[in-house]
Amino acid sequence: QSDGTVRPQNAIGVSGVVYLTVPPRRMGHGKVSVLVQERLCELDAVTDEEQPIPTGCEVVIVALSGQSTLVVCKKDRQ
Repeated sequence: QSDGTVRPQNAIGVSGVVYLTVPPRRMGHGKVSVLVQERLCELDAVTDEEQPIPTGCEVVIVALSGQSTLVVCKKDRQ
């Protein structure tokens, strides 16, 4: 039985699309649209990349930072 709570850890390994630009080197948060548990969610995201990841860019969720912030990288970098 499920309580319907979206668990961000279930997004690890999933592709998403940047909704609000993700600043470089974890210097701020952006937002990513990602399908988690069959629900389209907009979640906070950071990156370790040297350049910002712009709106519309495809990314992969590689980890969590804290409880609910996604760590992403550009999909072409895997």
